[in-house]
Amino acid sequence: MKQSLLALAVLTFFSCDTHIHPSTPPSYFMTADVNMMAWAADKGFGTATLDYDFDAHDHFLTLWSQTENPLPNGVRYQVGIDVHSHLSKKRYNFNNNESVMNEIGGASGIVYGWKKNGEDDYFCGYSINGFIEITDLTKDNIDGFFEFNAVTAMSSFDPGNDTIDVQNGKFHVPIGMIIGKDWNGPENP
Repeated sequence: MKQSLLALAVLTFFSCDTHIHPSTPPSYFMTADVNMMAWAADKGFGTATLDYDFDAHDHFLTLWSQTENPLPNGVRYQVGIDVHSHLSKKRYNFNNNESVMNEIGGASGIVYGWKKNGEDDYFCGYSINGFIEITDLTKDNIDGFFEFNAVTAMSSFDPGNDTIDVQNGKFHVPIGMIIGKDWNGPENP
């Protein structure tokens, strides 16, 4: 009876321990619904760049993605987000006017698209509303949510004006490139 209780206690201890310490860390990702279709950046191609602005004395953020496979509508999408403001865990509302945003204090989203239809048709759409919310920021990673609507401003065959709906965006990406000045993580408030 003592051996059975001891074995049960050991089993319980080790089974609890595996739940506390996962064996593999979560993978990086960047996902969204683009025009109501599930979209995801290719593995390893959702990343953050921090570029130091010497006028603002701060790092600005660019989230970047790449995909090789088109969605069911035949379009291959890339989603990008810029934040030209002090980085912290908070929500940044997009305030751009087409491709122009405030150099310091601005935030915006962009969608690029390519469609193979005999020729390589492409377009670029700038956010007309939306946000990015940073929920975790460390020396090495950045996590959060985003959503926005974009309107095409440039196309290889016509002036655009199609609306691209980007909803339910989520990301957990590495800080892959740091430009201008070292980044040691967010400053303590």
